[in-house]
Amino acid sequence: MHEIAGREIFRTPAVLRSLESFRVAGCMVETCSGYFSSGKTYTRCRIVYESSDLPDGPYRVEFSGHSIRINKVRGQWQCELVFLTPRMQSSKA
Repeated sequence: MHEIAGREIFRTPAVLRSLESFRVAGCMVETCSGYFSSGKTYTRCRIVYESSDLPDGPYRVEFSGHSIRINKVRGQWQCELVFLTPRMQSSKA
């Protein structure tokens, strides 16, 4: 199990699909859940173990029945907080 600031990190196999070309690549998505002061649950996600030669641009990452649009800008993935169901947390890191 991997933890950051007392939160469990989960890794899930994922697929990255370019929205500008036919490029498809495998990766892993690390997720970590937390709570807003209102009590609503959020999940942060981060792309890891992706192919280093993927160009900047818009992508869709698909994992555990979820699909999230993300962008790669200057070599960095730009992910936002996303509300997800707990079922997507399939394996601990």
